[in-house]
Amino acid sequence: GLTDTCVQVITEVDTLPPAIVCPADLTIECSDPLPDPATVTATDNCDSNPTVGLVQTDQPLTCPQSRIITRTWTAKDACGNEVSGVQVIMMLDRTAPELSAYPADATVECDAVPPAETLTATDNCDDTVHLTFTETSEGTCPTIIKRTWEAVDDCQNTKVWTQTLTVVDTKAPTVTSCPDDQTIECPATPVFGEPVFADACDQQLAVTSSDSREDLTCGYKVTRTWTATDDCGLTATCDQVIT
Repeated sequence: GLTDTCVQVITEVDTLPPAIVCPADLTIECSDPLPDPATVTATDNCDSNPTVGLVQTDQPLTCPQSRIITRTWTAKDACGNEVSGVQVIMMLDRTAPELSAYPADATVECDAVPPAETLTATDNCDDTVHLTFTETSEGTCPTIIKRTWEAVDDCQNTKVWTQTLTVVDTKAPTVTSCPDDQTIECPATPVFGEPVFADACDQQLAVTSSDSREDLTCGYKVTRTWTATDDCGLTATCDQVIT
């Protein structure tokens, strides 16, 4: 009737945290809508329904329109074991502004140079884009005019457009008035008049003159020829004959 007993104690513990799979990191434009948080679920070796919580932070960057959104999901089982997963969303401004127009290059006459167009700039994220305009000119015949518009947003994305105008002069000077021919009695000395020239572009024409003499049977004839030359080498002439 003698007996003996043996006791085995088995203690079940849960030391393993749940497992979760978080969405991948993203990089989006500042003008894109921020996606809604994904639905993240967790699995656990013991707890069939671990809890999942989400904490989201929003950190601005140096560039005003850019920021970092960090989403942290934390899964916890009934025994307090927990694990966290993170998704980082980079919201960046990588798009340059756009101009309202892009004036084309052109070749124009020197008396028909168009005024510079007035442009505006828009941006996908920045409402107050900084727009500057510069114009340079160099050379003659042709003269090259470069007009440059530069738009810069708050994140230093830049759009630059340059229009090149080639300015040519194909119109020769004109004779506004030329002194009338004269006949005088000898021994008077011929006195020549002054012609007037005009040019569409050059307001300071280079005017030269030359004389030629022709002896007649009785007396002589003197012809004075004036030549006006513009900056591009185009000329006009005027003759006055004094007999």
